[in-house]
Amino acid sequence: MPKNYEIKFPVENYNQVKKKALALRGKFQSQNHYSEAQKDFYYKVKKARLKLRVINNSFGSLIFYDRPEEEGKRISEYLLVRTKDHNEMKEILDNLFDELVTVSKKREIFIYDNIRIHLDKVKNLGVFLEFEIIFSSIDKAKKQMKEMIEHFGLDEDKFIKNSYSDLLLKENKKHK
Repeated sequence: MPKNYEIKFPVENYNQVKKKALALRGKFQSQNHYSEAQKDFYYKVKKARLKLRVINNSFGSLIFYDRPEEEGKRISEYLLVRTKDHNEMKEILDNLFDELVTVSKKREIFIYDNIRIHLDKVKNLGVFLEFEIIFSSIDKAKKQMKEMIEHFGLDEDKFIKNSYSDLLLKENKKHK
């Protein structure tokens, strides 16, 4: 299974964080930048996590991932399958599992080599910065993560260990 090393951080100034992400251009061999609307349907499963991500309401990805939830910086193992017919995939999943929560977000994505930077506006939660470093060597990934944290001037005490689904479930409980 592929692995990524990730962190999440609340954002106070979207434009400032975006400028820092754009300032990384030219420091990496491959780079890409784009935006998309994502809707993640999380399902109740016995082990790990399962979600259907619908992107720009045009295609989807079924994502299974497993990770410990006790640290700010986490290693995830994941499997991802793309589908052009996300509606049929959702119908299958809805017949097999109970839906846990739906997370809607606008995501600005910056890809530099194996580093994915996400600047997310999450409905009912706020704005977040997320780093995902896809790796084969955890030592290299840790070094890259340290460089990203320093570049963005992040305070490690403010890292968020929860997924958006967990944060949204907590928020929903407050309002019941």
